[in-house]
Amino acid sequence: MWKKLENLYELHQHISGAVGAKDLFNLIIEQQLHEKEPDKLDEEFKKRFGVENFSELIKNSPKEAEKTLYEKFCKFEDTILTDTNEFRNKITARYGFSFYVTSNPKIRRKISKQICETFYEQGIKYLELRAVSFKPGITSEDTPWDQLSESVYGMIDAKDNLPGFDFSYIIGIARHHFVDKDNKPDENKIKHAENILRFLVKKLEKNDDIAQYVLGIDATDKEVLPPRYLKNIFEIAIESGLIPVPHAGENFKSIEEGIQNIYEYIDILEAKRIGHALAACVDPRKYLGKNDEYGKLYTKSRVEKIIELQDDLIKYMKERSIVVETCPTSNIITLGLKSYEEHPIRRFLDSGVNVVICSDSSGIYGITLKDEIKNIAVAQNFSLAELEKVLENSRKYSLKNLVS
Repeated sequence: MWKKLENLYELHQHISGAVGAKDLFNLIIEQQLHEKEPDKLDEEFKKRFGVENFSELIKNSPKEAEKTLYEKFCKFEDTILTDTNEFRNKITARYGFSFYVTSNPKIRRKISKQICETFYEQGIKYLELRAVSFKPGITSEDTPWDQLSESVYGMIDAKDNLPGFDFSYIIGIARHHFVDKDNKPDENKIKHAENILRFLVKKLEKNDDIAQYVLGIDATDKEVLPPRYLKNIFEIAIESGLIPVPHAGENFKSIEEGIQNIYEYIDILEAKRIGHALAACVDPRKYLGKNDEYGKLYTKSRVEKIIELQDDLIKYMKERSIVVETCPTSNIITLGLKSYEEHPIRRFLDSGVNVVICSDSSGIYGITLKDEIKNIAVAQNFSLAELEKVLENSRKYSLKNLVS
């Protein structure tokens, strides 16, 4: 059965999540962040992990500094925390610090090349790598282009030396960048993002060697911005040939809101694949007697209504041939589950929704795609036919195939 786990397709991987603690530390040293911008490094490390004077620790005791980074970046206390909101914040901290270390365009080429080589060694034949390409406050439009182009060139470098390997790149936007301090949509920030995306599209039109690999548009991070506010951004992307593959129904404040977000990404933003879609399949009974993030109680009648809403959404997703990018380890942590047996993927499988299995952020979670597939397949008693279908879905619904 496991012999089929060769020449795999990985459809959901973040650059900022694919770099592990050891490589992250080496990048800090290589860029001399502790020497060139110690105050910024200290600020980022304290903000993310609560540890002060990290740059001094690197200078005085590099091994201890590397150990500290590993402890803060890789270890998950008790694996699962009962306070899932707290855990989300810890995951966000890891992403944020990794983004800080890896965002310099000058090293993006090296990083993306190394990521491809690592995945290739793990049996990955095709990789879709995504990264947040721009955010408010950027004074030069060249910065996001440099990040994008250098990332793609690094992947091209890898492809040239890895027989049979191929890839696609996905432009990402982080939703929390486009709201104000009260999490209200900020029209100026959204308009700025639209202008930068137009600039990137124009650059791609003049650089076909890069454009042939840039195939998708993603919206990621906390679901603080309703999808409809991203309509213009996604329209620009779609008109240029990019395929929408957003995260939705993952970091929801209430299950109903997560369900609504999935509908909007499909209806308004024309999503073909949905990252995670947990609000559609999570068992709402586990929330009975608890409050959502708005302080509203999950009562018995509310839970029963949510189940009906989920059934309607799952039927709708099946009819629209929507593909769900399931990331088992990431999902377990996000939902605060205790095991792969509790993962709600079975609800999708039994309902006939197309599912692909991905690893999300292998560097942060310390897991390979093969591990993800084996763990969930064993725990959920996949039949051989189910395993073959999931593997075939990854090939069939890759961006490379969807655009052709």
